[in-house]
Amino acid sequence: MSRASLQKHTHCDIRAGTRKVTQGWRNMACEAPGHIVLRGSGCAPPRTLHIVFPHSLRAQQLLMHLALRKPAESQSGCLTCPRPRTVSGVPPFAEAADNDRPASYKGPIPKAGVRHPWSAEAAKTQIRAAHHTAPPAFVPAMATAAVLSPHDVQTSLNYYKPTEEVPYNYTYKRDDGPQTNIVPEAHDAVVHDIRGKEQTVSLDTTGFQFVKHVSEEKKFVDEDAITSRYYKEVEDLLKKETGAKRIFIFDHTIRRPSPNGDSDLTRGPVTRVHVDQTYQAGFNRVRHHMGDEADRLLKSRVRIINVWRPIENPVAHHPLAVADWRSLNPDDLVSTRHLYRDREGYTFSVKYNPEHKWYYLGNQTPEEVILIKCFDSDETKARLTPHTAFLDATSAKEAPQRQSIEVRCLVFDSE
Repeated sequence: MSRASLQKHTHCDIRAGTRKVTQGWRNMACEAPGHIVLRGSGCAPPRTLHIVFPHSLRAQQLLMHLALRKPAESQSGCLTCPRPRTVSGVPPFAEAADNDRPASYKGPIPKAGVRHPWSAEAAKTQIRAAHHTAPPAFVPAMATAAVLSPHDVQTSLNYYKPTEEVPYNYTYKRDDGPQTNIVPEAHDAVVHDIRGKEQTVSLDTTGFQFVKHVSEEKKFVDEDAITSRYYKEVEDLLKKETGAKRIFIFDHTIRRPSPNGDSDLTRGPVTRVHVDQTYQAGFNRVRHHMGDEADRLLKSRVRIINVWRPIENPVAHHPLAVADWRSLNPDDLVSTRHLYRDREGYTFSVKYNPEHKWYYLGNQTPEEVILIKCFDSDETKARLTPHTAFLDATSAKEAPQRQSIEVRCLVFDSE
């Protein structure tokens, strides 16, 4: 599976990739998205479970069943799968469907529409459904541990290393000098998975927000479709989420692996902690794009918000981390020259501070969008959020490389 459905369980730890997992009486390994291999002992052959929809509620019940149920012991003393049977050559309980629950089970099956399916109470019900022979006293003790837990990642983040030079970065390749004089400085950090707690963050408090949004665009390969249909979707989304009256989209960037395999730094994930605008650059953006309207628009609140979305697949490699505005110190931000061919802008590089609190959305799908605030003229609200791509060493190597689109928007509270 691309991400384990049960993590840090009391007795098991099912993870993506080839990490071996031991659970008392059974060994398991996740070797590919949608597959789990059960390894017996002695002469028992490995058995593979093919889970078609690993994130469905029924798939979660299946995994709980595997985690909680002790398998039968064969006459040869080898471990075998519980309740051996075969359906079209697929081992027991392999399909994530309603009709593969035990025939003898007569209790309720939680529905996909459960409002809080991963609460402790819901987990108890799911465990009873998947493991109906468990003793009553055993269920409550395991229920909390079996809840789908966030996948916090221990990693390192690249911060700005202070030097005596004014930092700069060119947006284009130069023939007469270096692209940048920024020296990255790696520091250990924990990036917390916000999944299940998305409501605890917002643009005005933390500087970022996660929202559900299904786009008509899927592959983002048609530039005309992006600037017409998708831009309109982004405008409508931002008006709904922020209450703004006017949106002006000034550019977008698509990041995906180079088709010819060559390194392309301008289109790959940015693995350096940064903010897209300084405070002064935010005001300058309005004047640059809005012309004669700028002075009038700047009399009311103005924000710059990036709308960031994965393309085609859930994010496995280089997910996007965002920092809580409240954990920043003003001295952490270092103004950095951002040089275009025709003008000069400014971004913030970020110095390391152990107080920084980092978050991401585990297994973020194309229907889950991050709103990233890069500037806010209202000094009583969160004004920006540093962000960076980061390495998750537990991601399955065979998972697709990250593709994403970010749309940068001026957000006006007045017309």
